[in-house]
Amino acid sequence: MKITEKKYDEQRTYLEYDDNDKIFTNAQYFMFDIGSGTYEDCLSCGGFYANMTWRHIKEKNLATVKYIMLCCIPQKNARFYFNFLYLDQDLNIQDRIPDNNFYDYTAFYNRFKELIIREGFVYELENTASLKEITEQFCYSPVTDFGFAVDGKQIQIGDILIYRDVDLNIFKEEFRDILKRANAKDMILQLNTTAWSTESVNFSCKILDENGNAIKEYQAEGFADIDEYAESIYQEKADIIRKNNKTKEEWRKEWESRFDNRDYEFSLSFIYALSKIDHLSFYDKAFD
Repeated sequence: MKITEKKYDEQRTYLEYDDNDKIFTNAQYFMFDIGSGTYEDCLSCGGFYANMTWRHIKEKNLATVKYIMLCCIPQKNARFYFNFLYLDQDLNIQDRIPDNNFYDYTAFYNRFKELIIREGFVYELENTASLKEITEQFCYSPVTDFGFAVDGKQIQIGDILIYRDVDLNIFKEEFRDILKRANAKDMILQLNTTAWSTESVNFSCKILDENGNAIKEYQAEGFADIDEYAESIYQEKADIIRKNNKTKEEWRKEWESRFDNRDYEFSLSFIYALSKIDHLSFYDKAFD
């Protein structure tokens, strides 16, 4: 992801994010009219979209809500933050849901963009008295780093850190025992962006053993070696494999081409990593 500082006026700047050609900023707002007929057509939506629209309004008894606004709140650094604002006819806030995931932001925008009746930069909202509790939070000069310095250097997307002699107590007891048997020692963390997290920016992590080798997926599953792991998966899926007219040998060859010897990988929140900043240093080897 590329993050660039842009000028709004002489006193205020904002950040532009370019995530694989999906461009957005930390200082825009979009207001959606949920009193329109088009919104009625969207009531069949489920999951995330329902949770943020009709389901939330019903559960909170927000009978006076006429608009939903995606409202960015520029922070002092590059961490993306916005609110879902539930507004009445006079733009009074009836409820709000904070979020920091730009995939939620872009997904909601794309799903309901036909309902947008007003949009612009959030700085334009500063004269709207009913939104004062939001506009007072704006930072006028955000910077392009994440407010996360290691060894005196700000980390960027793609940087790799190491947590030496990692505290295994961050894991559940059963998994902690598995890691101990695998001689787990250190953890490496790579700052990235992902749609599959409650945070847009988090860390992909791997555990290293005493020799500096990544713990494998089969080890994390509690198996002594790759053959034992493969046999377990085969037994679980044997009926399906036979129905597909594949021999065990054919299945194993196909399985190995996709999964054999894969490193165990998991995500760790930005906030948690920040709490362990004194234990982190830059890592000079590749993550993969």
